[in-house]
Amino acid sequence: MRTHRSTGARRRWRVCGSSAVALIVLAACGGSGDDDGSGEGSGGGADGSAEITISMVEDADTLDPTFGQTFGGRYVFMHMCEKLYDLSPELEIVPQLAAELPTVSADGLTVTIPLREGVQFNDGEPFDAEAVKTSLDRHRETEGSARAGELAPVSEVRVADPMTVEIALAQPYAPLTAILADRSGMIMSPAKLEDLGEDFTQDPSCVGPFTLTERVVGDRIVLEKSDLYYDADQIHIDRVIMRPILDDTVRVANLRSGEIDVIDRIPTTEYAQLESADGITVDTLPSLGFDTLMLNTVDGPFADVRVREAFELALDRQEINDTVYGGLHSTSCQPFPGASPYHLDDLECTERDPQAAQDLLAEAGAATPVAIDLVLLNNTLSTRRGELIQAQAAEAGFEVNVRPTEVGTLIDDAAAGAFDAVVLTWSGRADPDGNFATFEHTDGGQNFGGASDPEIDAAIEAARSVNDPAERASAYAAAWDLARARHSEIVLMNPNLLTGWRDTVQGLQLVPDGLIRLKGVSVSE
Repeated sequence: MRTHRSTGARRRWRVCGSSAVALIVLAACGGSGDDDGSGEGSGGGADGSAEITISMVEDADTLDPTFGQTFGGRYVFMHMCEKLYDLSPELEIVPQLAAELPTVSADGLTVTIPLREGVQFNDGEPFDAEAVKTSLDRHRETEGSARAGELAPVSEVRVADPMTVEIALAQPYAPLTAILADRSGMIMSPAKLEDLGEDFTQDPSCVGPFTLTERVVGDRIVLEKSDLYYDADQIHIDRVIMRPILDDTVRVANLRSGEIDVIDRIPTTEYAQLESADGITVDTLPSLGFDTLMLNTVDGPFADVRVREAFELALDRQEINDTVYGGLHSTSCQPFPGASPYHLDDLECTERDPQAAQDLLAEAGAATPVAIDLVLLNNTLSTRRGELIQAQAAEAGFEVNVRPTEVGTLIDDAAAGAFDAVVLTWSGRADPDGNFATFEHTDGGQNFGGASDPEIDAAIEAARSVNDPAERASAYAAAWDLARARHSEIVLMNPNLLTGWRDTVQGLQLVPDGLIRLKGVSVSE
């Protein structure tokens, strides 16, 4: 990491205005007609407030924790919807809205969580056990909930007293605390839920340092500091502007010019120039996440396991990493990255073998070239990766159609099974179950390919019931061996977190989940 300092002219990013694609505008806007739409980064707003502008590589889908399925959504929730627990930079689970870590009964079937007192939602409603029960039950029971699979072992949520909840489990469930450190642990205002129901995304209210004031889909999300936040003294920023920018060149140029203050997932093609740029800090941190190719096991050519195996044999992971990403990430064939204590150090990845792939296609009776519809995000490097996969697969008997897609449509198509293969970037979880079961269990929330095998499900459920870390590691390794033989997903790499920020931003500390926290962060002119 290199740090250089410089000053330069900045332009004010005005968050007001109208747009045909505006989803919500909660704040009244006004101003002069000289707004050129250009963006400004940190320092002061026109009213003297402290303001920070953060670039997102993808937009959020929905701002409802029950239904959200994208990293972009988690990126926004981090600032406005706190959870029962959070993750520390050392990958320890720590209390957030909970007062302390949970206690578990001797039989592993009752989990008791005391709650932080003196807390309010950003609509002024009190935070208490009834509110926690309301949100957890909504996550578990609402039709279409993306959290239902994560909370499937929960049989009941009980209010033990006004500031204590008890969670009854159908079977011991070791990942629960880690799951409550993500969207399943986000608690929403019961009053707002009653008022808006499934339209909660239009005016969300949680406990958090910031509250939503404006969203223009595809352009910006604006958050303002909450006066009701229990730890407001640690929040030194008044306004957060989050801008989804898909073009990597534009993202980097905006950071260099000062129109953006922070960018995550620095494109590897631009990393070296930012590392030597004046006034910018860059940092690299191993992540908990991975990029994977999910294959449709129900319909189309990949319904045959031999065709799925042939597609993996067609790919050269290292060439993808080196050619597209400059070798700055880690090639991998497992969902347990190097940052995880559950990483399988001795696991050997399948090596590229186009002839073996062609032999499998012949054995399967597949007419070549096998046509494949490959769906992926419509950003620069994702498209380049798709084109390289296309070229590699062509030598093994596949004809890949690369379909770059914006994130909302990608999730919709994936959920509908409208793909042969889809590239998913998973930001990762501290607990191994969150990186594995969601993709490989029959009821997994990210199992878009429809893979189903009772033996794999049983192996996952057995691993979930084990508390001893060494026994859990062995159980998940055995379950992954079974899943690899099914070839329902092809893990490609474990990305490193490449983050850059202006030197006007102080106190930023990165966490391996890739989500930026703003508590304790300040900005200056």
